Amino acid sequence: MSKISVPTNWGNAFHIEGANRLVLKEVEVRFGGGYNINVKNCAYFEFYKCACKYTTYGSGFHPLNSNGIMTSCYATKNYDGYGISGYGHTTYIDCISEFNFDDGMSHHNGTSGTVIGGRYEGNGKGGCVPAYGAEVNIYGGIYKDNASFGIGYLWYSEANPAFGIVEGAIMVGNPVGLAV
Repeated sequence: MSKISVPTNWGNAFHIEGANRLVLKEVEVRFGGGYNINVKNCAYFEFYKCACKYTTYGSGFHPLNSNGIMTSCYATKNYDGYGISGYGHTTYIDCISEFNFDDGMSHHNGTSGTVIGGRYEGNGKGGCVPAYGAEVNIYGGIYKDNASFGIGYLWYSEANPAFGIVEGAIMVGNPVGLAV
């Protein structure tokens, strides 16, 4: 699908479940009551220049137990811009996440990810925040003016720390650049 706009204010604005291969190009979703784009149990997805704006309480992009690539996507004024959970591997290339209530990007529960370039700015907690056992490698990107830290590898129990590699990231204007 490409070049559609989906405004809604109730539930998940866009829900995809169990797809073998999904491609979205230039799709903008706004005003989801839950998640703007919820991708659940998908073998593989590709999003190119998609945007998620203004959720009530959910993430803009929410891959759950899914694998995929997002290129040049944009998230603003959601709870988390990109809220990744469950299991699966996702790659983000030159994505932007700004002015979200909590995190610009947040991996949870054993997910793995690769973040290449992009900009994560002005978020309520952190720019990119792997937590709860997530493994995320970050290569480049700008992490600017987030309320707590630019990049934060968090753990909430000693048995379940987040981990990964950070190379070439620029962190500026955050109270803490890198929290580990």
